[in-house]
Amino acid sequence: MAYGKIVADQIQHSSEGTVGTQYVVSGVAKAWVNFNGTGTIAARDSLNVSSLTDNGTGLYTPNLSSPFANTNFCVTTGSRSETNGYILVDNSYYVSRTVSSCRLATVSDTGGAQDGTWMNVSYLGDLA
Repeated sequence: MAYGKIVADQIQHSSEGTVGTQYVVSGVAKAWVNFNGTGTIAARDSLNVSSLTDNGTGLYTPNLSSPFANTNFCVTTGSRSETNGYILVDNSYYVSRTVSSCRLATVSDTGGAQDGTWMNVSYLGDLA
């Protein structure tokens, strides 16, 4: 089976204008995951995430299927917890990263480590 290649400098939408392809290639998430961070952690949905590691209360490591070219990729996180019918907004951030993983931490509004009911992380950058 032969595979082809499309080469273009711009993409044009019929009513919204054009955009340079470098924005499409560089400006989209290369990996993301939405997961349950309580109990036995599990991905709800993901792209380019091969597994999740539970490193203890409020600590997680999403592992990537395809690595980034370097450790200068952008990491965006978001989390929330649901306790006794209340939704609590947590603070989540990355602790450390390699080209193939990024360790995350989540803390409650009082500053203590807390598992997140809804954990979200996305990664932007160049893949290797």
